[in-house]
Amino acid sequence: MTALVASVVTVRLSILQFRTERWWERKAEAYARIITALFHLRHYNAGVIRDAEEHGDGKSPELDRRGARSAEAERKIEEATAIGSFIISEDVSNALHELRRDRDRVWSRLGLDATWPEYIQCLVEENATLDKALAAVPQRARKDLAVR
Repeated sequence: MTALVASVVTVRLSILQFRTERWWERKAEAYARIITALFHLRHYNAGVIRDAEEHGDGKSPELDRRGARSAEAERKIEEATAIGSFIISEDVSNALHELRRDRDRVWSRLGLDATWPEYIQCLVEENATLDKALAAVPQRARKDLAVR
């Protein structure tokens, strides 16, 4: 009888450990997707800024390729922001909401009659907000995942 009880307890603990580990893996994957998406957005912006400095038009084929990746990154960040603290921590969710507010503030100043240099300036400012998120999100994710 003691062996049966021990077996049941062992199985339950194993299942609990499996669920906990699987949840941790899902969280780690979500954080990796968010950080990668932030990187791709920043990388695209930096490419447009560099292209504007070198060529003045932002129309290189490389930017077209990066633009598709940037659009996908934008979608992933919006998705993570919408899901919020269901999978990611409240701290990271707050950082993503702050990023959204900061980016909205940057782009709200750009009028329909904006010039190319004004657009580039918005990209520079947006990169500053992305840098802030790229510093905060990994730090907060490590805290949530209990990783040093």
